[in-house]
Amino acid sequence: MRISDFIARTITRRRALIWCSVVALATTCVAILFTRMRLDSDVLNMLPARFSSVAGLKIYDRDFEQTRELTFALLCDPADVDKLEEFAPAFTEKLRQQPWCARVLAGSPMETPDGIRDLQSIAVPLLLNLEPQAFDETMSILQPQKIRDRLHRLRQQIEAGSPRPEFELAFDPLGLIAPALKPFAEGNAIEEEQPLTSPDRTMRIFLAVTSQPSISAFECQRLMRQVNLFRSQAREGWNGGPLEILVTGRAAYVAEISLSMRYDIVATLLGSILLVSVIFFVGFRRWIPLFGMGFSLLLSCLVALALGLLLFGQLSMVAIGFCAILVGLGVDFAILIFGRYQQARGDGESHREAIATSVAKLGRAVFFGALTTAVGFLALVLSGSMGFSQLGVLIAIGIFFAGLFMCTILFLFVRERQTPLSRDWVFEIVKKYVRWSVQRPAPMLIFSSAILLLLSAIGFSPVPPL
Repeated sequence: MRISDFIARTITRRRALIWCSVVALATTCVAILFTRMRLDSDVLNMLPARFSSVAGLKIYDRDFEQTRELTFALLCDPADVDKLEEFAPAFTEKLRQQPWCARVLAGSPMETPDGIRDLQSIAVPLLLNLEPQAFDETMSILQPQKIRDRLHRLRQQIEAGSPRPEFELAFDPLGLIAPALKPFAEGNAIEEEQPLTSPDRTMRIFLAVTSQPSISAFECQRLMRQVNLFRSQAREGWNGGPLEILVTGRAAYVAEISLSMRYDIVATLLGSILLVSVIFFVGFRRWIPLFGMGFSLLLSCLVALALGLLLFGQLSMVAIGFCAILVGLGVDFAILIFGRYQQARGDGESHREAIATSVAKLGRAVFFGALTTAVGFLALVLSGSMGFSQLGVLIAIGIFFAGLFMCTILFLFVRERQTPLSRDWVFEIVKKYVRWSVQRPAPMLIFSSAILLLLSAIGFSPVPPL
């Protein structure tokens, strides 16, 4: 028995079995999406990983950048700067009480015990950032004689009644922390009276370290929902003019860009489905097969996403956009297969025979068309970019399953008692066009050559510059 006859027999006689298989496949894919969905929002993963500069940026971003830090800003009118000064401590206390906030820096680190401990902990690594001459001078402080001289000097100052030596002994007993923090203090104005205040005092900056478990897109979205709720309630107690509460940081960027990309992907996908549905309906004037085409494309997207998550563990936000591309590619298979089915029914074949004929005549063409398209997109794996590699793999998987589903599942939405079209106006128009082109090739060649020359002139024109 030929494969086309087996497919036609299975679809017409064992529809319940096929529907159960489709439901099981869809349920499995949805379960994988809910349990393993992880989106990679790191822009650096879109760059080729083979370059040392990209690898260095990733190491810096992973090990040195504070990715869980949010920067808040209070901005008021110039007439309310005194009220802002009074409101800042209350805002800081409210920020510290938030469950997602681990620490807050609202002023100089020297003002709090936690800040002092942090400075002591980062002082030793900062020694390695000193210039060679400054580093040698700092290391010379550790000589035994200089340590004795320092302690003797501090003891004399304590006996003279000065409180500064006691603080210096508690904060920097060996004298290494001050030289290590000197470049940092100069660049960030730690010793200023109000280091996190704008010169005109209309803006105050607050640095907050969050307790989010990861910096994934979903975690950042969840955190920013809580942050925005806090922003809407944080103005309580302010009795001045307009007060803006601004926030930025890695979590804010990831949440905003992921939500924007989600909207773009959904809008593009729905727009693609709408356009191809209109084209399909205009050509065949059938609603149920139209739903079958959409269902087959959606199922192929689900299968590609599920397999992509199993292969990569997490998917890039850019790779998720493959759905819109897949819709545009997969609809061709539906139009070819269903068009051949309609032609077979118009020739007097039964429902089962028409299915077998359409699969037999176009099944191989659809299979190799899907295969060549998949191989073409798989070439993106060689780009070295994780995002584009995932995009190529997802499109390759999706287009293969789209061709398979169009030759099988699509016919579940075709009714056996459906009457064939009495007159195919699209076919009539194409037939007249082909006859006219063959009988009078000169006008077609002249017209197409003129269009080609016009497009070439526009393409090579210096205005606008490329």
